[in-house]
Amino acid sequence: MSTVKEVYEKMSSEEFGWHDVFYFYEGNGEQHRWRRVAPNWKIVWASTEWYQNKDMCIKNAIRNGMNKEHRYEAE
Repeated sequence: MSTVKEVYEKMSSEEFGWHDVFYFYEGNGEQHRWRRVAPNWKIVWASTEWYQNKDMCIKNAIRNGMNKEHRYEAE
């Protein structure tokens, strides 16, 4: 598992460029959430509810702006 700082250090390379990162994480009872972190390490958006499975969580992140240019990490 990478820390936020490690992810942004990887992203600062020419290979990835600077983009927001979507983080997906699991809470109690195998419920899932996501959050979007900007290059300045600020959380700019987050899911407003817990999702029963990771697929539903990812679909909600896509509806809220995640696309192929964004990186994502599982915490």
